[in-house]
Amino acid sequence: MPRTPRLLAPFEGFRGLAALSVCLYHLHHVPGLSTLTARLPGFFGSGWVFVDVFFVLSGWVIAHVYADRIAEGNATLRAFFAARVARLWPLHMVVLLVWFAIAPVLFGAAGAGAYADCLPQLATLSFTWGPLACAAPVPPAWSISAEKVAYLAFPLLVAAGLLRSTRGALVLIAVGVGGYLAMQALWGGFHVYDGRAPLRALSGFFIGAGLWRCLRDAPLADRTATRFQWIAAAGLIGGIALNLPPLFLLGASVLLIVGVAMGHGPLARFLSTRPLLTLGRLSFGLYLWHWFAIMALARLGDAATLPLALIAVVVVCVVADLSYRAVEMPARHALRRGLSGSGAPKRAMVE
Repeated sequence: MPRTPRLLAPFEGFRGLAALSVCLYHLHHVPGLSTLTARLPGFFGSGWVFVDVFFVLSGWVIAHVYADRIAEGNATLRAFFAARVARLWPLHMVVLLVWFAIAPVLFGAAGAGAYADCLPQLATLSFTWGPLACAAPVPPAWSISAEKVAYLAFPLLVAAGLLRSTRGALVLIAVGVGGYLAMQALWGGFHVYDGRAPLRALSGFFIGAGLWRCLRDAPLADRTATRFQWIAAAGLIGGIALNLPPLFLLGASVLLIVGVAMGHGPLARFLSTRPLLTLGRLSFGLYLWHWFAIMALARLGDAATLPLALIAVVVVCVVADLSYRAVEMPARHALRRGLSGSGAPKRAMVE
């Protein structure tokens, strides 16, 4: 009986590194660090591509946890959507409220009144949905709004049987790759975070979900997985150093996901270390809270330094840990109990 990819620690660690990478990428908004960021255009020009790593990982993980359960009637759509709401909405709303409370004073940002027309979309995570699109006060939140579209589409993928066979999975992967190529052709790239963002989220999500099914049917041998890991790592490092196109960086990242999926190999073990697992656990908070640090550093102008930026990253990690314990986990458990009844998995790493 063939082994099937398990939901292992490497995904959690990679998600943590991706969140940290996005945080560091946004340092290009800090004038005082412009000399530093100009020295590495491959990262500070294309680091946004690590958001797409989230989408691919999300597609893989959601398919792993729910595809068979929903198809076989062991999980209800109510349970699925309750879990998604519980995962995203509480921290998003807390961050939004904190921003409106302190950002106008600390950063000179616009208050809640300036977003009156967008408040319904902000509350429902629909502020990147085509004609509903509007600017969010915490810009990184665009990705969770876009990813919500992928969650809405997921039951349709299951109902269509696209995750029941390798053939269906290959169709999904082809559609996902086609989405990225279409964005590249139509808009000169896929760095879109406005009303077009759901296409970006769906593309990555489809690729991840399709790859899950393919590797479930035909798992990689350990030696092959290890080779993929080293090739992917070399591609990422070389791609950043040489300032290669974002599509190349995304491809290398996807190859790394495939390589570590079975949990074997040196990079899979590295991504499974306790510090990276902790970073993965805090990744959602790190992703949302770091914008406060970026704005604080930007307000310092030329007085912002690299040591201050590193201190800010540490502070954000502490805040992310506090919000994980005080907001994310309690709210997640409460909402899942209240909204789903039975039928949702009790826990799944990286879910």
